[in-house]
Amino acid sequence: MIYRKKLSAEETLLLLMDEITTSLEELQAVQNEDGRPTNKYVDGAKNAYVTCLEYLKYWEKAEEYGLDFDIEEIFPV
Repeated sequence: MIYRKKLSAEETLLLLMDEITTSLEELQAVQNEDGRPTNKYVDGAKNAYVTCLEYLKYWEKAEEYGLDFDIEEIFPV
């Protein structure tokens, strides 16, 4: 997705949160019946995205914009 206009820091963080969450939801669908990732790439990608979301929780407005849940409970790694 390419944006041609400049975004504020807040808009950028919201876009990033949305993209990471969407990617994690897609990766959740790519797992075995036991809930484990189907391969090491999926496992590594989930770990990286979860870590990014955990850092985004430090943002002072994270909870206000929906990042008010236990990330590892929703997206276990």
